[in-house]
Amino acid sequence: MNPAEIARAHVDGGLDALLAPGVPADMAAHGVEAALIAASIVLAWHLLRQRQSWI
Repeated sequence: MNPAEIARAHVDGGLDALLAPGVPADMAAHGVEAALIAASIVLAWHLLRQRQSWI
């Protein structure tokens, strides 16, 4: 998996938790928040690794 696919999977999992029946909204919101943070870290890491291609 490339970093974009990993980020998308994290966000998708967080949104699935938010929409799942029986999951408290605050608990699901923390899952979405963690997924977005993880996605941001993965994308930033990928961009930093590809820094040579910017020049």
